[in-house]
Amino acid sequence: MYGNAKSAMQPKPWHYLNRLTHYEECPACKARAYYLERNKTVKLPTRYNSGTGESIYMCKSCNNKTRKPYTIASLSSSSSSSSSSSSSSSGQ
Repeated sequence: MYGNAKSAMQPKPWHYLNRLTHYEECPACKARAYYLERNKTVKLPTRYNSGTGESIYMCKSCNNKTRKPYTIASLSSSSSSSSSSSSSSSGQ
């Protein structure tokens, strides 16, 4: 009876995790010190071709650095030449 009550009183590891933290578990050392250092564009997208980028993750505990590639969607034709015309009324 006391064994169950004692184990129920001990905090679980996930009770200390903050949902708003930007740190994750490092795949190399398992410390919760792994974060997104930056996103880097490798190849800019064009109207006809997609681009590429990489997310660079770093661990503050073991200095493990990981690069994860991602694809950037090609530009749409409407965003490259969008113009708006405005009409003004004269007070006659």
